[in-house]
Amino acid sequence: MSLKMKKFCYMVFGILLIGVCVALFRMSGFGVDPFTCMNLGISMFIHMGFGTWQLIVNAVLLWKSVWQFLRKLDIVLPED
Repeated sequence: MSLKMKKFCYMVFGILLIGVCVALFRMSGFGVDPFTCMNLGISMFIHMGFGTWQLIVNAVLLWKSVWQFLRKLDIVLPED
């Protein structure tokens, strides 16, 4: 097995393990990390699915990070 394939398998296993653990924590009522807990509370408050809300929030954060990175490289117009 090549090194890239081995790393890919470890990555997939890790992501699956994290997903199962978060699901178990949610089912048990122990809570999860603060960011996910905040998103869970907001999604319940606005009556939106947790996955949909999480996707929206993460997309906004990704857009903001990319925007700041491109501003740092002077690729986009700077804010006034």
